[in-house]
Amino acid sequence: MPAPDIAKTVTTVFPWVTTGVGWLVALLQWRKKRKAEAEIKLIRRRADAPYLTPSATTVDRLFTDASAGQAQFAGTDTVLTVFHAEVPKELPADTPVCFVVDNQGQAARRVSVTLDGKPIQLRSEPALDFASGLQFLEYPYDPGKHGEDQTLVISFETASGVQDRHTYSIKHGIRHLVRTDPP
Repeated sequence: MPAPDIAKTVTTVFPWVTTGVGWLVALLQWRKKRKAEAEIKLIRRRADAPYLTPSATTVDRLFTDASAGQAQFAGTDTVLTVFHAEVPKELPADTPVCFVVDNQGQAARRVSVTLDGKPIQLRSEPALDFASGLQFLEYPYDPGKHGEDQTLVISFETASGVQDRHTYSIKHGIRHLVRTDPP
């Protein structure tokens, strides 16, 4: 039996090996590019969006409504602020709770807010000379859910027309708000 010709074997196998390595390198570069694109998309998703945080502003009174010469403000027991972190557990059911928040992100054109799938409101103080222009989440109090984790979803349209939604974790009746998606 004749000895195999090494040169012929190398010239036959070498193109297959280099083609395989080329495909492997291309696949790895493609995956790296996709990962970088996903990171950029996430950064853009966060950059143009509202970003709500519990307000650090000292609140003397929170104006909720204004009509012909009258201004109505929320009771201090029902307003969650930096110095009032929890509403009383004996608060009657369906009493409006106002959670003062700051928007650390961008303003949005259209905003809708749900708490565990039920619509609530993201409101601003009325335009009064003596109001501070604070924003607040307003939701009905449920004594049975006091302190429980709830899911707050904010759906919005950015100034550039992108529609998105962000998810937050909130504790019912307690001054706790953390964005969970996007991280």
